[in-house]
Amino acid sequence: MSSLNKKTTESFNINLKSLINKQLFTSRTSKFFQHRLTNNNFKNVTVNLPLLDDNISKSITDKEIVNKHSKNNKSLPSQEEINIIFLQELLQDFEKVLTITEDFKGFDKYATDWIKNYIQENMKKTKLEYIFEVLLNFYQEKQLQYFSSLLGFFYQYGIGHKMNKKKAIEMYKLATMQDNLGKYIYNHLQNINKSVGEYLLALYYYKDIIIDKQSSIKWSYKPAKNENPTSQYEIGYCYEHGIGTIQSDQKAFDWYMKSAIGGNSRGQCSLAWCYQQGIGVEKDDKKSFEWYLKSAKGGNMNGQCNLAYYYENGIGTEKDEVKAFEWYEKSAQGGSTFGQNSLGYFYEFGIGTLKDSVKAVDWYTKSAKRGDHIGQFNLGRCFHDGIGVEKDMKKAYEWLLKSAKAGNPQGQYYLERFFHIKMKS
Repeated sequence: MSSLNKKTTESFNINLKSLINKQLFTSRTSKFFQHRLTNNNFKNVTVNLPLLDDNISKSITDKEIVNKHSKNNKSLPSQEEINIIFLQELLQDFEKVLTITEDFKGFDKYATDWIKNYIQENMKKTKLEYIFEVLLNFYQEKQLQYFSSLLGFFYQYGIGHKMNKKKAIEMYKLATMQDNLGKYIYNHLQNINKSVGEYLLALYYYKDIIIDKQSSIKWSYKPAKNENPTSQYEIGYCYEHGIGTIQSDQKAFDWYMKSAIGGNSRGQCSLAWCYQQGIGVEKDDKKSFEWYLKSAKGGNMNGQCNLAYYYENGIGTEKDEVKAFEWYEKSAQGGSTFGQNSLGYFYEFGIGTLKDSVKAVDWYTKSAKRGDHIGQFNLGRCFHDGIGVEKDMKKAYEWLLKSAKAGNPQGQYYLERFFHIKMKS
């Protein structure tokens, strides 16, 4: 196993955190429209733990703990204090082991062997069952959740206890939600536990994907070096999201630039996104517009959507609602649900084109049937108000309910106001 420097390990850990948030495959268009659609009515116990001195050896035995403690305190530590200190060191060292792990195929054996050897070396003659019971006791009796990620790992791999993957997931999820424990004083340990929990939960759900992406980036790198624009885009995407490699905004930008110059429309759209968001480069609306234009002309529907938005709002170019309509139309015809919903909106309110409520409903319907919650809201609203279609309260209710269940706030508002149905929070 190779070592990584501090910056690398932190970046790698962030990669797994991004997986657990399930943002890996979110399209740029959905990110881009999030602000727009949410800002438009229609379119859119205090616990005192013994602190460890940084100079304490990373290999601690019972005897060493007692000696260290006795130098600074008049009384000897209790067995419970010894257990806490040991688990604290175990958790901190385990996090370091996780962040330098590159061999995910052999992760299960390596990590479990490391835990077992660590316990054997540092808590001599102590059975694994005892450590498990200590972890469980802290969680159940002492209400200490600082070691829940470790407890989950013991459950997942049957260390000191019968294997229980359901319990493992429960403990991992508990660790990831520890932002709610901010009132506790030992935030450093809490943060480590949260980090380990997120890492292990990500591996549990996405291990096969991670291994596959590690393999794919190795295969993509060779043709990318030979100036293959498609492979260059794929390498950029992997660097941007930390898939199979260390996340790097700068390298993502560099590879997207190569791909974009080579004529790849996805690379051009991604490069425009980098300029828009300041990923690996300073924000530049004008350059962002220029690359969205190239991407849109190359047939990329996300590029077309974003270009339309730029024209609609005068970002990086002069405002032009007619051109905005034209590019939304191209995007909608290409299958973009966001483009379809936006085109419906333009038809409904006569933006860049003549008003046509019937066509508005047609495009809202296309967007809604493909699962877009904003399209579902707009379609439900049309049925409710009789816009471009006869009033139909049953259909209005059905589409508004779909929208509300998907989290659309306008859909939830309509349900509560007109149908007296309040969605559970």
